[in-house]
Amino acid sequence: MIVTFDDGYRSVLERALPSLERHGIPAAVFVCSEPVLTGRHFWFDTLWRRSGEQAVTHAMSMPYAEWRALRDAIATRAAETDAHRPMTPTELRRLAASPLVEIGGHTMRHPVLRFAPIDEQREEISGCRTALQEAIGKPIRSFAYPFGRVAEHYQPETPRVIEAAGFDLAFTTNPSFVPGEVDPFQIPRFVMLGSVDDAELAHRLVHSWHATGTTI
Repeated sequence: MIVTFDDGYRSVLERALPSLERHGIPAAVFVCSEPVLTGRHFWFDTLWRRSGEQAVTHAMSMPYAEWRALRDAIATRAAETDAHRPMTPTELRRLAASPLVEIGGHTMRHPVLRFAPIDEQREEISGCRTALQEAIGKPIRSFAYPFGRVAEHYQPETPRVIEAAGFDLAFTTNPSFVPGEVDPFQIPRFVMLGSVDDAELAHRLVHSWHATGTTI
């Protein structure tokens, strides 16, 4: 089984890591580099607080340049006491020091890659990998697509951009068990939201084991 966390919130360090270590469960944490390194809130959190979910949905359909302008206009710095903030670089290094945790890439700014020209995709993807490797002093091998649905949130060319940037594998959010053969740059995942109860989680794990012999 692979447990993954996206974005790079402080709660992964403070709440998830102790549980992972207590039970010996390995995890991958896909980090959006710029919020962590600058201390800014994630753009979708800021926009949601200001204008609601509909505004976030609209922003996700904007051309990349328009989205960047909006993102920069609403950028706010997270307070140290903010419970819903990104990790700091120091906290990221603490998380990366755990033998159970592998840090992966999640772009620099968390755009919808479908609406980004290829050059901007390269910057977002390669820039994230470079920044994270410099921050933690370890290679970054894996990647997770922001938002992550095949066709809806990235382009057909995007997996090859990720491969060219030096990553070995990439994860989507397409809900599926992993088949015997899978494109290593489009590995599906189940998104586990707060609405998933213990019974549903147990069902998914048992069904995954019987269907594939593995779980993810």
